[in-house]
Amino acid sequence: MSLRQCGTSTHAATKELLWSRRKARIQSALHDVGVSIFGGKIEYGDYGSEAFEMDENNAFTPILHKRLSFSYEAEYRLVYWDTSVVQKELVAQNGVFHWGDKILPDIDGRGKIKVSKEPEEINLVEPRPGHDMACDVNALANKIYVSPLAADWFVEVVKVATESYGLTAPVTRSSLLADPLR
Repeated sequence: MSLRQCGTSTHAATKELLWSRRKARIQSALHDVGVSIFGGKIEYGDYGSEAFEMDENNAFTPILHKRLSFSYEAEYRLVYWDTSVVQKELVAQNGVFHWGDKILPDIDGRGKIKVSKEPEEINLVEPRPGHDMACDVNALANKIYVSPLAADWFVEVVKVATESYGLTAPVTRSSLLADPLR
């Protein structure tokens, strides 16, 4: 069956196929992380325009937005959200959870639930500057491009660095400045 017979344009179907391959590479690269990773396509906008709106009720909104001038990047961003900052785990005692002045039954019998922290508890949390995660970079990167303006020695430095860190993606100079086809 051709792509057009599915009711979808070839261009849209190609974009979807490419995205599904990228998604599979991302999932493969992060399969041993052990935490939830959220992702989304960056939305670009003119912050000065009155027509530009952001959902103030969604905490991911500022993370998944950038200025319109960066739209050429067509970025997809991965985010680790440390929910331990705003949530805590309660352990049941004798079939119930004690949460402040509330007593909640352990309905499903698992013995653990996550609940929201009080604002005072959140204010006591010391922010961490980052979070180390296992990532198979070779599953993500299939080619490394170096600026067409870079000196030859720099291309060689990038090749040596990628080899020394065990990256298998080939390093190549970008052809952005090559003569167009005639």
